[in-house]
Amino acid sequence: MNEFDLQSLTGLLRRQRFTIAVTVIAVLGLVILALSQIPSRYSATTLVMIDPREQRLVSLDNVTPAPPNIGAVDGEVEIMASPVIARRVIARLNLQDDEEFNRPDLLTQIAAGLWPAAVDGSEGQAQPGQPLPPRVERRIIDRLARRVDIARRGVTSIIAIEASSRDPDKAARIANAYAQAYIEDQIASRLRLVANAERVLASRVTDLGEELRRAEAELDRFTLEQAMERMGEDGRNRLVSLRTALEEDIAARTDALARLRTLEPLVQDADTTGIARALAGGESDALTEERREIERQLSAGRLPPARVTALRTRIAAIDARIVALGRARTEELQRAADASEQRAQQVRRDLDMLVNTSDLPADASVQLYKLREEVAANRALYQNYLGRLRQVSQQRGLVLADSRIVAEAMAAVRPSFPPTLPILVASLFLAFGAGFGIAWVRDTFGRGFLKADEVEEATGLDVVASLPQVESARAAVPVQDKVVREPGSGYAEAIRRLRLGLDILMSAGEGEAGGKVVLVTSTKPGEGKSVTAVALGRAAALAGRRTLLIDCDLRKPSVHRLLKVDVKTGLVDILADRATTAHVNDVRVIDPLSDMSAFISGDAQFFPAESILDSARFRALLEGCRKAFDVIILDAPPLAVVSDPLLLAVYADVVLYVVHWKTTTQREVLQSLKELRRVKGETVYVALNGVAAASGEGSYYPYAAKSRKPGRSA
Repeated sequence: MNEFDLQSLTGLLRRQRFTIAVTVIAVLGLVILALSQIPSRYSATTLVMIDPREQRLVSLDNVTPAPPNIGAVDGEVEIMASPVIARRVIARLNLQDDEEFNRPDLLTQIAAGLWPAAVDGSEGQAQPGQPLPPRVERRIIDRLARRVDIARRGVTSIIAIEASSRDPDKAARIANAYAQAYIEDQIASRLRLVANAERVLASRVTDLGEELRRAEAELDRFTLEQAMERMGEDGRNRLVSLRTALEEDIAARTDALARLRTLEPLVQDADTTGIARALAGGESDALTEERREIERQLSAGRLPPARVTALRTRIAAIDARIVALGRARTEELQRAADASEQRAQQVRRDLDMLVNTSDLPADASVQLYKLREEVAANRALYQNYLGRLRQVSQQRGLVLADSRIVAEAMAAVRPSFPPTLPILVASLFLAFGAGFGIAWVRDTFGRGFLKADEVEEATGLDVVASLPQVESARAAVPVQDKVVREPGSGYAEAIRRLRLGLDILMSAGEGEAGGKVVLVTSTKPGEGKSVTAVALGRAAALAGRRTLLIDCDLRKPSVHRLLKVDVKTGLVDILADRATTAHVNDVRVIDPLSDMSAFISGDAQFFPAESILDSARFRALLEGCRKAFDVIILDAPPLAVVSDPLLLAVYADVVLYVVHWKTTTQREVLQSLKELRRVKGETVYVALNGVAAASGEGSYYPYAAKSRKPGRSA
């Protein structure tokens, strides 16, 4: 920061010290008032560790364990934050009865006060045993979600559940309830998965068993037929005996498996009623009757507590005994099925020996081989799926969650919200910043621009040139004539630099792509935009460029006065389609000082300027002029007065915005530029006009500020 900037800052603080002080006091007062009204909240955090390894329900192949799936932790975060877990937490903690979560919102309270019938029955507490109304449940879930933050700790497999509440104990209970509900949901999901897998595998085992029995029956039939054809009377009797034994073994195995499939799920679920019904007799009936008698005694009531405890203990023992009987029966049925299967296999081996000793034809041998292979393949597939079914069934009682609580939440001692000290410190900085900003705005936008740097900083536009102030009363030569009559003056040099800068800015393209049309406008009248347009056109003409100046200020034309020419027919007479025989060349005048061509506006008081400047004739005129001239300057009216410059900006390649030094306020310039920049924001440049020599700006004329060309963003 240089000395001048430091002095400027010191002067701003001195001039606006009262504004800064009032702003600081007001901001701090509002913050303190807000802090006093905000209820305190306490936070509690529960840590849950997730096992990221993929859990396989059934290992179908002998493969190495799956690698950790780190991305699965992020998925578990989403599951924890889901409405399903929130419903479990609400039911566990009875949050539907908590005013902090089940309080009607402000609009509902207002509606209830004005029209109670409109909200009757849709708000308030749910009846015991009845589900929450959807609208109330959604509101509680939303409020609970806003009070709970679930996030992963860095790249670890630990998830932090942070809950906040006005009650520190309640915050801890909510965080712990979320963790417990999530783990319970995991276990329930795994149990559903096991049940689904059991159902699918059981169906597949049944189908494969039927397919195996069909293949075995076909093999047995074919084997017996072939043996019968080639055996004597004694051999046939032996075959009949083997077939009878085989059928009995198959029937016994089928019956044992059917009973086993019925009893096995009941034992796994510890369904004592179903087990007793399946066993139907013997010790199970006696145990069932004893259990009923104990239940009748308990239902009668008026028993001593010790007696009640003893009876309940006896019921638990009876249930355990019934389950044990069911388990023993399943083992017995499995042994019976295995024994029947072994006997059947022995009979089949005997049949195979009889068939193998006979002389079978080739086609019969091939068919026998195919049937044996089919049976072997079906048996292997059946045994494979049966093993998977048993493996899944064994997992029913071993289902565990792949997550655990590593740190339960504890009630907080100090509130976590609002953070009073950080807020006050931040508010102090904010107050000083706001005070300085308001002071800067008041000090800056209440005056005009004093430096080209100020223009660029405030508008974001490049200043192409700073034109020095010329005292018209003392000047023997008018300002617009100085380029020709006083070419060595500071003003003439500034205009030439302005012309060269615009040439560079419009030279981005080649041939037809090169820029030709310059629109000259300003914020308000009296800023010298017409004088600048005439001087700029004369400088271009003196440089050998075919130059045309068009007076587009139809409401208040001034080019004819500056050029000191007088024409009876103006451009308006042709473009407005008046009854005239004049040609466009009739309104063209030649500047006697520079050979610059100019189109004089004429009288447009009976015609709307918008209809002329936005007409097809005007567009055609500009297209023709682009072919005939190298430089076309459009002298537009002030932007703050009329909207004509916005129409003309569409035709221009470059917009030169003239800002008068010190007199035109920054607020006026920014307000006027707002719409212009929407149309030509990338090709708008500024000329700071009327700069006093004592300011130090008049002796500096940038050749092309920042070398920005049309098409580049400001």
